[in-house]
Amino acid sequence: AEKLIAAAHTGGRILQVGHVERFNSAVEAMMGHIESPQFIEIHRLAPFNTRGTDVSVIGDLMIHDLDLLAHFLRERPIEIRAKGASILTDAPDIVNVRIAFPGGCVANITASRVSETPMRKVRVFSRNSYISIDLLRGVATRYRKAPDADANLARLREKADGHDQLNLSDFVSVETVQPDHIEPLSKELDAFRRSVVTREAPPVTGEDGLRAVQLATEILACMEEGVS
Repeated sequence: AEKLIAAAHTGGRILQVGHVERFNSAVEAMMGHIESPQFIEIHRLAPFNTRGTDVSVIGDLMIHDLDLLAHFLRERPIEIRAKGASILTDAPDIVNVRIAFPGGCVANITASRVSETPMRKVRVFSRNSYISIDLLRGVATRYRKAPDADANLARLREKADGHDQLNLSDFVSVETVQPDHIEPLSKELDAFRRSVVTREAPPVTGEDGLRAVQLATEILACMEEGVS
């Protein structure tokens, strides 16, 4: 990764890394709403496929989630704890990672390539809000504390019997973003073409890719050493 970045700089070339989830319509729609996350949970589960089995599930699948994590936070981890198991290959096929960041956010990431049902979901929890992203469907839902939630809660607490039916809309506003039905890979290729023409930095730079590779390497080392 470092050699590719150096070669691109030396030759004056555009280097873009293929982290296609950056171009997922749900991620694009929610990026501007992710503010000071406190907890992030990501699940990427897939049926077994012989492609990519020369590396662990970290380098095969989780690498995309590590890029998303860096995209959301822009911080280096201060603590990594990881556990995994080799089921069908010599490398870990199921891995769970807990990563702590200096700003206080904790991320929990699970990746598996021996799952019966595919899943790619991201959940971001912040103060007074919660974002759920379904990467497979390109759908995102944002839950926010309603402006008059505190007043409505106070009124409920004043009720003597406490049997009033709760209406979620009195406390939480819900916004759902539907997919734009544009293939993320098509967006990714178009972004690269645009950068080649304009000479502007691509959305996913070589340095972005290097950060994900470095984190993946640290996680694998943590697992091999059996320490955090």
